[in-house]
Amino acid sequence: MRKHKHGLLERGQMLIMFAASVGVLFAVMGLVFDGGRLYFEKTRMQGAADAGALAANWEQQRRNLGLVDSAGKDATELNAFEHGVSGVDVQVTPAGDDRSVAVVITQSFPSTFMRIVGWTSSDVSARAVASLVAFGDGCVIGLERSAGVDSIRAAGGGAISSSCGIISNSDIRTAGGGILTGAWIGAAGDATGGGYNPLPEENLPPVLDPLAHIPEPNFAGWPEGVKNTTTNTYECPGGQCVFNAQIRVTGGTWTFEPGIYALMSGLSVTGGDITGSELMFYNYNISGHDHIDLGGNGTIMLSPQSSGIYKGILFFASRSSVDAPPGNKLGRGNNASVINGIMYFPNEHVDWAGTSTTNGAWSMLIANTIDVTGTASLGNPQFTLPPDPSDLPDITRPMLTD
Repeated sequence: MRKHKHGLLERGQMLIMFAASVGVLFAVMGLVFDGGRLYFEKTRMQGAADAGALAANWEQQRRNLGLVDSAGKDATELNAFEHGVSGVDVQVTPAGDDRSVAVVITQSFPSTFMRIVGWTSSDVSARAVASLVAFGDGCVIGLERSAGVDSIRAAGGGAISSSCGIISNSDIRTAGGGILTGAWIGAAGDATGGGYNPLPEENLPPVLDPLAHIPEPNFAGWPEGVKNTTTNTYECPGGQCVFNAQIRVTGGTWTFEPGIYALMSGLSVTGGDITGSELMFYNYNISGHDHIDLGGNGTIMLSPQSSGIYKGILFFASRSSVDAPPGNKLGRGNNASVINGIMYFPNEHVDWAGTSTTNGAWSMLIANTIDVTGTASLGNPQFTLPPDPSDLPDITRPMLTD
């Protein structure tokens, strides 16, 4: 009888141990399967948060501040986390200076094996922060993104030399002795021709316009500029002025007094010399035919403002400008010309030809498309960032910072 009771006791202990081991087994399975799923979802969610933060920051870069929230949520939705669906919560929180944005995604996932220990669901969240950070990689940037278009081209002996990057958002081409030399050369599309030093990287992600967040001048109410034929000067009352008629220089030596010149009908130099410092030329060019044309093989010596929101920018073409042929012609001065600062034509073509160079302390070219032909040399000795980085305007690009 005692032996029988002892056997029952052993069997009871075994049942208890089995039940305990089953519980442990389910707990381990829960950790493996439920934990693995949560890790998988966290990884997916983090990718969506990263995409949302960058998309929202891109709108900050473009100064479309009213689209920041929707851009962030649209990007997370494209990555399978739609705000308000299946318990997904997406919060887009811009920083106070509109240069940073945080995206936080939260969703609750039901447990499978962990239910046995009372753990019915788990909240998963991911956070990403993107900010506008200093952009100093490129001195020559072709912004056009259309497939099959050469946003940068050097042909007929034309050359571009840069101590920093040369970047094309589509294809890049050299032909007929054209040469591109840079710290690095990259193209979002293909690179054709052989005149590269170093060899270009192809199929890179396109870059955003690094000046897209800088506002265009609001010239309403600005006084009319003055052409003073007694002193051979162009004058800008109060430092900000509008020239409704085309500024046309056909001979002689003309000086531009410091200021921001809003040009309604463009700037044409077909002869003579022009000089000036502490300048910015804002070219409205809504017609598409009122370009900047620096020609006549004269001496051109121009430099930008050294302070203020437009510091470092010498030419600023309106983002509403129509891109119509023949485009802007910037390289017709002689090889004694000095052009400092940034030449910014975000929606237009720039043609650089002739024998002129950019012998200034520093210069950059950002345009929709760029052609260098003839014996022209952009950046001679080379395009470069300024010796003092504080001379640059607020050049930025969106990047994940957290």
